[in-house]
Amino acid sequence: MNNDNDKGICLFAYNNEKIDYCKIATICGMLAKTNLNLPVALVSDEGTVSWLQETVDKKYIERAFDYFIVENVVHESNKRIHHDSPWFEFVAEFKNSNKHDIYNLSPFKKTLLIDSDYFILSNNLEKIFDTDFNLAMFEQAKTVRNDYPGLREIWLSDNGIKMWWSTVIYFTKNPLTKMFFELWNHVKDNYDYYQFLYKFPKGLYRTDFAVSIATHILNGRVTGDIVNNLPQNFMYFSKQEDDIFNVNDQTISFLANDVRENWKDIPVNWHDQDVHIMNKQAILRHYNNFLEFYD
Repeated sequence: MNNDNDKGICLFAYNNEKIDYCKIATICGMLAKTNLNLPVALVSDEGTVSWLQETVDKKYIERAFDYFIVENVVHESNKRIHHDSPWFEFVAEFKNSNKHDIYNLSPFKKTLLIDSDYFILSNNLEKIFDTDFNLAMFEQAKTVRNDYPGLREIWLSDNGIKMWWSTVIYFTKNPLTKMFFELWNHVKDNYDYYQFLYKFPKGLYRTDFAVSIATHILNGRVTGDIVNNLPQNFMYFSKQEDDIFNVNDQTISFLANDVRENWKDIPVNWHDQDVHIMNKQAILRHYNNFLEFYD
């Protein structure tokens, strides 16, 4: 896919049997276009795009997406335990095996790749396009309670390397970033070996781990400057155990759960700051409320 766009946003959405990612991506795309004023490309497969066109009003699709990039890939089984509050969990496929292909799939020279559950509620990321960065991600994260995540969300292992978050990735197309995405693919294809080498937990394929290892290798296996931090101090996120109790005028009201005492929540009103919402079912329960932003 070729065009003359200098910069834009890409996101992936592949439906599974439990989560309607195309609806989540529609909200994500509309928020991104509203707050960053950039074109949005959706990477998906034929089944998800057909479901999107069948279940989402055409006016919202047009507001959310400028391009559709149909990528019918056979995803390797990657089952993940999802939580909807502390009291309910379910297992569903996590289809992320082709995320590294974004270098070839993106129609933009400068791309901001975001997960479909990363909701842009500010223009904070605009300035990344004015930098001379080749590649940028978040190295640090905090919850909406302003707590740091657990150790496995900071370090790959007790004596391991720092983790970079693949939730938001900015890159400019050039030989260096092409090498990064090719190395990411190599790590994915040899994931068992890198699990052994870097001592991180077995099981789920995590793109966070893959980009962290690719960065470490490109830096010569020492701390380096191949990757820059995005222009915010932290990636803020709500946990899968958190719920949403209200959505109004680009303010999201969370019930933020206390991991030490699961029966205890605190209300958090979130606005003017981007947020990664990990509880997908909470987003979908408020789908119509998010759409009201645009009616």
